[in-house]
Amino acid sequence: MIITAEGIDPGSELTGDVCIVGAGAAGITLAREMAAGGAKVILLEAGEEEFTDESQDVYDGESQGYAPIYSSRLRYFGGTTNHWSGYCRPYNRIDFEARDWIPRSGWPITYDTLFGYLDKARPLVEITDRGFHAEDWVEAVGGELFPLPDTFVQSVSQLSPPTRFAERYRDDLETTGAITCVLRASVVDLEPADEGNRRIGRVTVQRYDNETFTVAARFFVLALGGVENARLLLAVRTVKDRALGASPDLVGRFFMDHVGADVGVLAMPMAAAEASIYLPWKGRQLGDTVVVPAIETSDDFQREHKLTNVNFTLIPGQSYGIRAFRRIAGDLERFKWPQTLDRDIVGMFSNFDDVLSHAGEKLGMSDATMHFYVRAIAESTPNPDSRVSLDTGTDRFGMPRARLDFRANDIDLHSVDVSLMTLAQALGEAGLGRVKIDFEPNGQWSDSVEWGYHHCGTTRMSAAAEDGVVDADLRMHGMDNLYVTGSSVFPTIGATTPTWPIAALSLRLADHLRERMSNDS
Repeated sequence: MIITAEGIDPGSELTGDVCIVGAGAAGITLAREMAAGGAKVILLEAGEEEFTDESQDVYDGESQGYAPIYSSRLRYFGGTTNHWSGYCRPYNRIDFEARDWIPRSGWPITYDTLFGYLDKARPLVEITDRGFHAEDWVEAVGGELFPLPDTFVQSVSQLSPPTRFAERYRDDLETTGAITCVLRASVVDLEPADEGNRRIGRVTVQRYDNETFTVAARFFVLALGGVENARLLLAVRTVKDRALGASPDLVGRFFMDHVGADVGVLAMPMAAAEASIYLPWKGRQLGDTVVVPAIETSDDFQREHKLTNVNFTLIPGQSYGIRAFRRIAGDLERFKWPQTLDRDIVGMFSNFDDVLSHAGEKLGMSDATMHFYVRAIAESTPNPDSRVSLDTGTDRFGMPRARLDFRANDIDLHSVDVSLMTLAQALGEAGLGRVKIDFEPNGQWSDSVEWGYHHCGTTRMSAAAEDGVVDADLRMHGMDNLYVTGSSVFPTIGATTPTWPIAALSLRLADHLRERMSNDS
């Protein structure tokens, strides 16, 4: 059933086998799976059924070197699946490896282990069982692959509808008797059941009228997202003086996100562009499935040059210089003085070759070309100085607000630079056009980048407590019954979106918890 916190008497206590804090992709997936196995589940969602400014204000906080954290996540039923764009693509094998050029890289579980659960999670995110290499889709969507060397892999992402988890699985949460989903229920304390703080006995939940109740359970799972998982653990330590787990100083560190940046413009002969799979009108939709092709660096290339994972998408458009030329020409045709003449002249000369080519096409003096923005989707790597910490201000529940400090590693920008240069050369050698590069790594990402809003790494998974916050089973190091799930446990993030892997990890956690319940009974 689904109820609100105001329907629970102040001072009372709910009981269950598993208490899950957070009803997004991770929490809803885990709740459904645990209930299907016979567990009694209490699912706590701090937000409301729909978006409200009152609830969202709790997510406000300070941000440095990153997007505003107020708007980069959503505090209502379904979590950030409510603004998920739907991209699904599995990780690469190298993403799970300990790479000597990336400190603290390597997952404590294998690629094959996670992939088995990814396969099981396909129906949850509503994608097909077709593969993710571009050649798997050529016949279905039309077009041809680019003749590129083995340095690059041509892949696709499948787009989920996208699945809005609260909407899609609401009936299950409402009608499954083993699930009690409580909205407007903000957890403000994790109360230990023993003097050594190794077990959690109950959590304290605060209503909007400041009255409280508690939830007791055998197991507790935090599924609040990459910022809030860390914030709650840090707040309990700060406000209640309870350092939970064996590695409290690592909580909140190693924040990662994906960075999207337009790094160049590809001018491609029209004939080659129209023959490729890289145009949106080339039949990328197959029934209910939409696929988006990309070009990514191969695992071997990354190993050879000691780089991170970068993939590139080609977005049909025109370079800035051509757009500036068209604005000036359009205004003059209408007998108007160009309003942005100075800026557009600079833009034209910064892309002068493109402008000449475009003018030649219009005059019939050159072959037609198609322009693509080259968009890089870049992996950020673990950096202990990129972190979620606590600010001095408090929210309406008296909890310290979050502060986010993001700092790029040099290898993150270097990897984009080398990968882009190599792609530009490969496209030119294949006769597919030329790339005008617009990327100058200077130690930090520019203000114009687009963040993925994929908050990862702040409660990272590791084999040993000195390297992370949770173990391979997602149990906090040094704790008996407190678990964390979601993208905050990712040790590294590759260059793919996290929602599908989040669902897969939650399915795996459900198997682990069911085994523990069976062994303990």
